[in-house]
Amino acid sequence: MLGCGRHACAEVCHPEECPPCPKTSLQTCECGQQKKLRPCATPNWQCKQTVRKFQETQSIADRPRKGRPRKTTPGQDRYVRLSAHRNPIASATTLRHDLREATGVVVSSQTVRNRLHDIGLYARRPLKTPALRPHHKLVQGVMFGRHTPLVSIEGNMTAAVYENNILQPIVSGFAETVGEGFTLQDDNARSHHAHSVQRYLVEHGIRRMDWPACSPDMNCIEHAWSFLRRAISNRPHHPLTIQELRNAALEEWDNLPQESLDALVLNMPRRIQECLRCLAMVTKKCRCGLHSKELPCQKEFLCETKCKRMKECMRHPCNRKCCDGNCPPCEKPCGRTLRCGNHKCSSVCHLGPCYPCPLTAEVKCHCGLTVLTVPCGRKKQTRPPRCNKPCRIEPDCHHPNRERHNCHFGECPPCRQICAKALEPCKHSCPAPCHSAVWVKVEEDRKPVGPWDVVQPQLEMKALPCPNCQVPMPVTCLGGHETCNWPCCVAKPSSCQRECGRLLLCGNHTCTLACHTVEGAPDEVKAGKNCEQCESGCTKPRPVGCTHTCLKPCHPGDCLPCSQMLRVHCHCNLNQLYVRCSEWTSPDAEKKLTLQSCGNQCPKNFPCGHRCRATCHPGDCPDPDKCRKKVKLTCPCRRLKKEFPCDIVRANQTIVECDDVCKQKKEEEFMIKEQERLKKQLEEERRNQEEVEKFQKKFQARKKHRERRQHEEQETRSFLARYWMVFVGLSGIILASYFVLTS
Repeated sequence: MLGCGRHACAEVCHPEECPPCPKTSLQTCECGQQKKLRPCATPNWQCKQTVRKFQETQSIADRPRKGRPRKTTPGQDRYVRLSAHRNPIASATTLRHDLREATGVVVSSQTVRNRLHDIGLYARRPLKTPALRPHHKLVQGVMFGRHTPLVSIEGNMTAAVYENNILQPIVSGFAETVGEGFTLQDDNARSHHAHSVQRYLVEHGIRRMDWPACSPDMNCIEHAWSFLRRAISNRPHHPLTIQELRNAALEEWDNLPQESLDALVLNMPRRIQECLRCLAMVTKKCRCGLHSKELPCQKEFLCETKCKRMKECMRHPCNRKCCDGNCPPCEKPCGRTLRCGNHKCSSVCHLGPCYPCPLTAEVKCHCGLTVLTVPCGRKKQTRPPRCNKPCRIEPDCHHPNRERHNCHFGECPPCRQICAKALEPCKHSCPAPCHSAVWVKVEEDRKPVGPWDVVQPQLEMKALPCPNCQVPMPVTCLGGHETCNWPCCVAKPSSCQRECGRLLLCGNHTCTLACHTVEGAPDEVKAGKNCEQCESGCTKPRPVGCTHTCLKPCHPGDCLPCSQMLRVHCHCNLNQLYVRCSEWTSPDAEKKLTLQSCGNQCPKNFPCGHRCRATCHPGDCPDPDKCRKKVKLTCPCRRLKKEFPCDIVRANQTIVECDDVCKQKKEEEFMIKEQERLKKQLEEERRNQEEVEKFQKKFQARKKHRERRQHEEQETRSFLARYWMVFVGLSGIILASYFVLTS
């Protein structure tokens, strides 16, 4: 709802506030004296009377008066009363909103109640009844002694409906049962005396009652309707839907007592007599009260004076003859332009806004198969409906049909089907999405005229070429090393960049060139003419112990025996021998020992200390116990010497003893050693004495140093000179006793 409170927003749902109302409505000025058709968005305005009043009194305030001013005008009060009569179940709040929408006056609900109380209308609880429409009809028939079943009619009562649903199934059978005295009495409606209905009645011999013009409604069926209405109202549960009302009517109609219906038939003559009885002449006034005339009592007097009052629409006069003041509603067409802007209101003239345009417009999809019906005037504002039908636009690409998609406006989405064209020269089908009609940006080849001129790329539909074939194809390299799956567009034999690997003529090496086409090869293993030639030396393993390389270039078969000379030490490590490498590395151990021997005498000694007599040999010397070398032995004093064989000496079978000369010589040597020992002892005592004297001199007074020194020297010399012989004699005795003991 817009800000005016009257009209709904016509735009598509949006997050911002709705725009001002673009429509116009009849609005009252602020003083309430004038009404004017103005934009609905600006309801507040001032008339010229307010301006003139301000010029005269310098104020727009009302003059002091008694009581509170009325909120509504007589015309607005009349509108409230008319709305209450038209819609009896409307509440005071609903009538207040209707008044505001029609006149723009805002009043309270209590004000509306007060206006209704003035004419005797008070609030009542509305009865909950089903919403009946003119097309809901019930048909029944009664006669003395019986009555027909109740028939429910949906839709308008046309001649065809009356003939098919009433005459054929009910009236025809009922007439045959009653016989020749049967007379059909209807309501003299148009469908009851149509030509087709009259023809049917004549054909079936059914007599119909004639209805003179302006005859009173004396049909007893109206009282039967009243019986049925009271029976439905007295039910404990009132029907709330059309189906419940229909079921209740059928049930209560069957339960109506036949005596009540028979009484209605029997009472008809009396009612007719009462209607025709009064024929007296009386003076009567017309309805408007302006004229009088003498007439029969049963007739009504109406004058020819036309009413000059304005009808409720406030646009046309009444003009009814002899009006009693209750002017009928205006029956002229409204003629105002409806909200749709395309048609005019065809309703009877009325107050307030017109009803919406009853016509509709069709909004179709692109293909026209899906149609959306919208109110008139909303076609331009309504989006086309979503169509679930497939799009019928012809494809732009080479495919016979587009991908299935729903109907739409604008350009179709790009084709996403597989291209499936045959590629050249492999003839595989293209697996890429369709590219026969693709929008491509095309740069314009022109310079901008100025800074305001922006050169933008243009979109142009073009057919792009198929991409390269990517189907995997098995391809073997030039040298036949491997077979890989390559894309079809580059599936050509090429070098895998591995080594050729063909066996060269030497039989020991393979071709190290990058993978290539081999020419002139006897088989798939050996090298061809264009393979490389082996230029390396022999790399075959040498015999165990040989450290020399083969002097020949790389060759097939075994290498020749090594002719290099080795310098080898002999077993005794004194000489260096030159031996051929092939002989030295031969597996014969005895020969190798022979080659390593220099032929000279072994320089090693036996355990006895004599030299080995064998030639140069490895390991320990042979037969060390058979040494016959002469060995010199001496006596204990080493004066006597003799020679004996080495094996006898080692067996301790020889002894050399000293003789007398050896003993005498031994004694002399002992005496000489003893004398030397005594001399050393005396010399040591003398040195000790001197040291004692030097120590004493340091602590004694220095008196007569020379005399004291001379005296000591004389005493020392006299002691040695006096007792030297004693010492010599003692030493001789000791030596003699020693020799005796040892001998």
